[in-house]
Amino acid sequence: MPASKSFIPSGLVSPSGEPVTPPESHALIAGHVVEADTRANAVSGAPFVWALVDSLGGTFDIVIDPELLPRMPRPGDVLAGWFWLSGRLLAGASRGKPAGRWFQRLVGR
Repeated sequence: MPASKSFIPSGLVSPSGEPVTPPESHALIAGHVVEADTRANAVSGAPFVWALVDSLGGTFDIVIDPELLPRMPRPGDVLAGWFWLSGRLLAGASRGKPAGRWFQRLVGR
């Protein structure tokens, strides 16, 4: 059982510890729900659950098929699962530390 706040880049490292080539964009994430809401897909109109989740390494927007949940997440709940990752780069954002250093520390390379 992972900690209530954890981020494991499962798409980068195999269970044996070797790098995954090519890397896959998924991770095991556990975190505390900050807020959640039901929303609708702008194209299909299909409902989905959105949750803002505070975890190790940051705060994540998570979307979930409502049929996978026994109830609507509430603030303070722990949400955990295996997630496909997507994102966008913010132009001009100040990072403070060079990119990639956290992963090198994580895997000891």
